[in-house]
Amino acid sequence: MQNIVLLSIFQTYADLMGNRVIFGIEEPELFLYPHAQRALYRSFQEISHTSQIIYTTHNPNFLNAQNPETLFLLRKNKTD
Repeated sequence: MQNIVLLSIFQTYADLMGNRVIFGIEEPELFLYPHAQRALYRSFQEISHTSQIIYTTHNPNFLNAQNPETLFLLRKNKTD
């Protein structure tokens, strides 16, 4: 339920700002069942047509190997 409210807020904010916003979310899949995770990912894909979404995840339901240009892997070096 919280994710539905969150998506509604994101979409409303994007509409108010002319669909030119950047959303940052950390591990949005937490506490969601796999079906809900996939549904949330599809919602992110729809929103990303007009806005940019950046999220961190360890969950394969939020990755699309068919579009590898949308994936970025970040790692921390031992020297950092």
